Amino acid sequence: MRKLYKPDIDTILKPLLEQGTENGKKTRGEWLAGIIPALANVLRKDPRQYMSFGPYWWLVKKCFINAGIDDFGDFIDAEWFEKATYSDPVWDMLAGFAYQEFSAANGMFYSHSHLIAFVDEDGEAEEDQYVLFDEDMEALIK
Repeated sequence: MRKLYKPDIDTILKPLLEQGTENGKKTRGEWLAGIIPALANVLRKDPRQYMSFGPYWWLVKKCFINAGIDDFGDFIDAEWFEKATYSDPVWDMLAGFAYQEFSAANGMFYSHSHLIAFVDEDGEAEEDQYVLFDEDMEALIK
C-alpha cells in the first residue's frame, strides 16, 4: 500500500513552528489561534491561493471549520484528509505551509495540478499527480 510522503515533523515542521511561535514566545495554541484568522483574511482577498496547499488544503480547511470559519464551505475530501493528516491541527497547518512553500518554488502556486510523492512498503518513492478542486473555493474565485 502506498502512503503519501508527508513533511517530516522534526526536520521540516518543528523549525516552522519555532519560527511561528517566535522560539517559544507563543504557545502552539496561540500560534494556531492567530494564524487561522490571518490566513482566512488572505484567502478572502485571493481565494485562488487555496490551490497552493495542494493535497494539504483539506487539512487547512478543516482547521478553518474547527475554528468556526465557514467562509470557505464545509466540504472536506475525507480520503485525502486521512492520507495527509498528522492528527494534530498544528502539524496539519504547518504541513500546509510547508507544501505551500514547495508549490511556490515549483511553479504550482495557482495550479490545480500538483506533483506529490508516495512511498511503498519497500520504502521506494514514486511521484504522482494530484489534482485539487474544491467547489466551495472555486465558487469564490472571480
